[in-house]
Amino acid sequence: MALRTAIAAVSFTELAASELLERVGDVVARLLAGEVPEELRLALPHGLAPLQGANLAEAEARLDELVCTTIHGFCQRLVRP
Repeated sequence: MALRTAIAAVSFTELAASELLERVGDVVARLLAGEVPEELRLALPHGLAPLQGANLAEAEARLDELVCTTIHGFCQRLVRP
């Protein structure tokens, strides 16, 4: 059974939203390359477990589905029919 996680990434400006999207892609790429970014070393002291790596690789293939938006854009998506 595949586990799906939904995350809302919301910021106040379009610039911050696009930077957030870029940072997510960067962290994913670094983790898949075997590098643990400093901010994640406490949580992943030994790197990714095999299952985590497999799940992250699957998620990387779907990063184009990730939506990082402003609070206004998020609210608009909620009220749009």
